[in-house]
Amino acid sequence: MFKVEVTYKGKPLDAKEFANDLQKAVIESTVDHYRQKIISVLTPEEIGQVSLDVSTTDEGNLSIKVVGPQELQAKINEALDSE
Repeated sequence: MFKVEVTYKGKPLDAKEFANDLQKAVIESTVDHYRQKIISVLTPEEIGQVSLDVSTTDEGNLSIKVVGPQELQAKINEALDSE
């Protein structure tokens, strides 16, 4: 039998640290995708009127809520629904 060594960040793999880093990267990537999509459908003046409320659960579920004027929320939802 041969030996297998797995390292992460230059040290023996810590599965919990790896999972946390992976979850963080997925969340950041997802939020960035939504942010870019939202920015693409809003004017510079509208961008300043909205924000994203991002939350996660212990189970790893991600919730992204658009906060802002209702007409802008509708515009954003329409753009996101077209994906």
